[in-house]
Amino acid sequence: MVDPFQPHILIMDDDPDFGFLLEVSLRKIGYRVTVVARGAAALEILSREAVDLLITDIYVRDLGRPVADGGLLLINRVRRPGPESEIMAPPDLPIIAVSGATGHTGQEHLLRIAGSLGADEVLTKPFHPEQLNRIIGDLLARRQAGNDQ
Repeated sequence: MVDPFQPHILIMDDDPDFGFLLEVSLRKIGYRVTVVARGAAALEILSREAVDLLITDIYVRDLGRPVADGGLLLINRVRRPGPESEIMAPPDLPIIAVSGATGHTGQEHLLRIAGSLGADEVLTKPFHPEQLNRIIGDLLARRQAGNDQ
């Protein structure tokens, strides 16, 4: 049974091992977690379920090559839904962008772009789980404080 008082975190990451580790870590501290591998799947979840926070990888790969269905497009679609969008995400949905590709030459600008598109926080992989937990707590508290006003 789903506890309606557990914050629901949606994770979009094409690395199943990384997604699983995040899911286990976040469930242990009381979050409800859904993990998907593509931006389109995340948008589908956002069109039918209430989500309290989105964690998205920047790059999504298929057969080792980057594809367009990644985090930058997802952030843009969440922050700027079109007139026919079915996304139920509120405009203040906290978004955390993560990427391990920023260590590669020419890729260091990706997290900056994610921030300019509307990510509230950006993290370079690998990161410490406590760092992510603190950021999630801060973003959810900030959102709740805004909703209480």
